[in-house]
Amino acid sequence: MTSTKKNNFRFKEHPGDLLRDTSSNQLPSPEEDLDAFLLQFLPCYQRDDTVAFLNDLYKLKYDEFEDDEEMLKFVEYIGGAKTKEEIQVEINEVENDLKQRAYQNFYQLILEDKIEIITNGEK
Repeated sequence: MTSTKKNNFRFKEHPGDLLRDTSSNQLPSPEEDLDAFLLQFLPCYQRDDTVAFLNDLYKLKYDEFEDDEEMLKFVEYIGGAKTKEEIQVEINEVENDLKQRAYQNFYQLILEDKIEIITNGEK
């Protein structure tokens, strides 16, 4: 039986970017909402080249490049054409790397007392 308990968190000081602030937010689950987890806990989500690479892998997987030249440059960058299965393997590897980095940063934020975990009933 899974718990319905929701935990929130907040940064004690503004993290210094436009996407995060000091308001209370639900603690994102990396398994249920990886994007929210990475957004909150990767140190430089907006400028992270690996996040951009992951986004391009998804564009390639779902054939969503708006520009064929941009798509061809990306295919060349990753070493040539790949099957959907190979692209998915690469996506999984990149997501796991990003998730690990976000977990490490989350742990560091806790150790440095830069975030506060708020459980049900706390204000």
